[in-house]
Amino acid sequence: MATKKAAIPGSHDTHRIYCTKIMVGSGSQLSQMSLLPIDEEKSRRRADEELDKYRDARGMANMPINPRITSAWRGGMPASTAEHDPYPLQYMQEIKWAKHFLRDVDRAIHALPKRSHQRLLRARYCDGAESDHPDLSAMTELGIASSTYFQRKRDALLAIAFYLHVVVRVEPKNCRRKSGGKTE
Repeated sequence: MATKKAAIPGSHDTHRIYCTKIMVGSGSQLSQMSLLPIDEEKSRRRADEELDKYRDARGMANMPINPRITSAWRGGMPASTAEHDPYPLQYMQEIKWAKHFLRDVDRAIHALPKRSHQRLLRARYCDGAESDHPDLSAMTELGIASSTYFQRKRDALLAIAFYLHVVVRVEPKNCRRKSGGKTE
């Protein structure tokens, strides 16, 4: 499979936008599929927003469902050390969502082809405690310079956007696309 990227002529946007064509070979036939161009900055931003939810989801997925019960000194029902949640079903659904979210993000990070991207995303978004400066904490943990860190982070966020299905596609005026057998 070969990939060709061509910059859109006349694009004065600050974002790098590409028209991507993928050559798919099956036997002796070679077909060409044209994809919509992507807005890399918006895709990175959406991937960053998704990954920022990871620590909150991890905390929710590991919380106990039932409140902690302690014995009472007098007769009757035992006293509870936690407040009763008025919406236990909603709480259980949120825990289920959090577990699925964690699984999906972990699989997406594991599927990244570059190990440096995997390590960076785990250090920045998944591992460790909350920090006021998560980028600085990740740079220290990885032991790399800030310029290298931010370049790898840009590349890793764009790569993970594809695996998390949060890529922002745009249709520029200069790219043509087939629809219903006709070219617009």
